[in-house]
Amino acid sequence: MKTWEDIFSYWQTFEVKQIEVMDFNPEVHDALRWFHKKKRLAVYLNDNPKNGTAQHLAIGHVKASEEIYAAYAIYATLRKFPYYDKTRSVQLVDVVRPALFKLDNRKLHEDYWVAQSKNVLPGTEAGEKIVWELMHEKLSRKEYVALSAQLWKHLADEWVTLKFPSS
Repeated sequence: MKTWEDIFSYWQTFEVKQIEVMDFNPEVHDALRWFHKKKRLAVYLNDNPKNGTAQHLAIGHVKASEEIYAAYAIYATLRKFPYYDKTRSVQLVDVVRPALFKLDNRKLHEDYWVAQSKNVLPGTEAGEKIVWELMHEKLSRKEYVALSAQLWKHLADEWVTLKFPSS
């Protein structure tokens, strides 16, 4: 899996659905960006990177196509769970990030989060084993992309992002 095309093709085999975006309703929701489906409540994530991720998803530019969404999802996973393969000179992030920025018409210096941001995703109850593997296992690129896809499937099952009228 050397090219973005290979990575995206493999990602598609997992049929990852996108995280749902729901319009903010002040009678139902708190002024928070993440809403937990099963708990039926907004969860306070006092963390600007996580709120930034919700805003990226709610605004919709990341959801413009399945390919942009896949690149964004893998890139966000790489931000939270860095992956380094010492056997390769070109790292996974060096393949995914340029593809995402090209697809989303961004310059490479126009990142989605500030440079130090790592905690860009909410937690997932069903995906705890996946999170552990992403943090602790020595993975191939293929395994990393597979776990990333599975993680995003759990996120889509558990979370909704809220779109505020000003978004």
